[in-house]
Amino acid sequence: MTEMVAALVLGLASSVHCAAMCGPLVMALHASGAGSFRRNALHHAGRLATYVSLGLVAGGLGHLAVVAGFGRGLAVVAGCLLLAVVMGRTGVLGRSHVTARIGV
Repeated sequence: MTEMVAALVLGLASSVHCAAMCGPLVMALHASGAGSFRRNALHHAGRLATYVSLGLVAGGLGHLAVVAGFGRGLAVVAGCLLLAVVMGRTGVLGRSHVTARIGV
């Protein structure tokens, strides 16, 4: 059940990203008018193919990291970096060197 709640929350949070990134692209496709179905179909097919390809690459790299024994260590490092960024943004740590270096 926890996974489903996490998936729902991440889906809702990513909808802002989709509206900001994909929205202008779709509006640009509709601006010319003619051949809109074909253009929309090509746009969505390309978008889905890109997301599937990137997902396969990321999943494959993650699987290799786990098989090689680096999975837990990478998860701890990623969690620590995430906490450092959040604490830097909220002012808990002030403007730390970690958040300043990654441009946050």
